[in-house]
Amino acid sequence: MIRFISGYHFERDIDRQNALSELKRIEDLHVLGSQDQVAFFCFPTAAGSLRGYVSLAAFMSGEVVAVADEAAWNKIVAKLDLVVDTPGTAEALVKDFLHLTRIHAAVWEGVTDGVNLIRGVDDIPFKPDNLEHQVEKLDLTLDYDLRPPSVQPENLGYLFHGFSWQPYDGALDEHILHVRRDAAVSYERRNLAYPYGDYQGGCVFPLDSGPPMKVLERLARRQEVEPRLTVIKYLVMIDHSEFVLYKHFVDDNRKTIHCLLEDLTLDADPSVKLSALAALDSLTSERHSEEVGCHQVKAAD
Repeated sequence: MIRFISGYHFERDIDRQNALSELKRIEDLHVLGSQDQVAFFCFPTAAGSLRGYVSLAAFMSGEVVAVADEAAWNKIVAKLDLVVDTPGTAEALVKDFLHLTRIHAAVWEGVTDGVNLIRGVDDIPFKPDNLEHQVEKLDLTLDYDLRPPSVQPENLGYLFHGFSWQPYDGALDEHILHVRRDAAVSYERRNLAYPYGDYQGGCVFPLDSGPPMKVLERLARRQEVEPRLTVIKYLVMIDHSEFVLYKHFVDDNRKTIHCLLEDLTLDADPSVKLSALAALDSLTSERHSEEVGCHQVKAAD
């Protein structure tokens, strides 16, 4: 172990000293923590950096492997003669994999198992009186099928499928892992939204300018009245806000915003139509005056 650390490339001498003094064993693993042949440690490669930690697998033979990805994981479990024969064991191994490969989240942000797995949109905190959060919750409720984690048998083992929301940066991710009976994994992560919900901020605070324009356009096309009205209210709010990121968003999307509202003035629902007309009237003329109409813009595109 000491030989591995001594041979590791550090940017600064203080990082090497920190690694030697702060190396800690990872105790809270579901399956791998009970293996006699190997022990796992948290290795601080660069204290003060979000990615400044990596998990190490130290074998009794003296071999040390950095557990950074699925390739390293598969190399480690190949030496352990594990047998995954139940869905519960497969799910426990998935949690160990996410914990070890995302050790920075456990260390920096206190997220158990590296990711905060959720059962549905109600597990994500939103402020009820916050228009941005209302838009985000509508987006997730209407356009995503967020479900509890599941494990299903498949030909070579088990398929794990789950969603996570990270409380420190609001990232909503989908996790798909194929777990073979020998504990080898194939992993895919898809980011669905970022940053969403009432996240707390961590060592890196997201630059949050609100939901992307494509989300607002998608909600404005929904058949339900609530999302269309909410989008209109949200656009008026950010247009009148002094928040610099909202201002940049409006400036970058002014034509699209103007055209979206013009389309909604033709809505069959009277409340949507009147709200869109009022919104157009209230938009700051200096920031939304266009030399060509929306239909001309669309034709040119």
